[in-house]
Amino acid sequence: MIEELRHWDREIARSILKVQIPAYKVEARLIGHDIPALHDTVESIISSEETYIGYYFNKELAGVLSYDITENVLDICRLVVAPPYFRKGIANDLIDHLLNTRAKGKVVRVTTGKRNTPAVNLYKKLGFCEKDEVKTSEGFMLTKMEKKHTF
Repeated sequence: MIEELRHWDREIARSILKVQIPAYKVEARLIGHDIPALHDTVESIISSEETYIGYYFNKELAGVLSYDITENVLDICRLVVAPPYFRKGIANDLIDHLLNTRAKGKVVRVTTGKRNTPAVNLYKKLGFCEKDEVKTSEGFMLTKMEKKHTF
């Protein structure tokens, strides 16, 4: 089941971090670099202005997606799945839900580590195109992707 998360609730923020930290540790190993979101805290989640949705599997939070919307653009800010739930279609379902409920007529953008092959492949499968590569000040490469969602 997918639902919007009240991330300003301390317990929900803790649940988000229980998914986010292990997932980003896996990604950090894949890309060979630290990820700023590994340093998020309950307070940073609570104060975030992003909108969060969660995927529950047997009443346990298994995946989280957060996003920002401006007039014509929807930015996916984070997409994480708890490692025990990898390869179960949860990330795909979260993106599909977002596209079908929030993205009509918008350009949907996402940025991920260039070496995060599973994420890059998932976004490509869902119709995202690579738009740019950016080298961070720390020296690792990011891939920027987007798609125009018309329906």
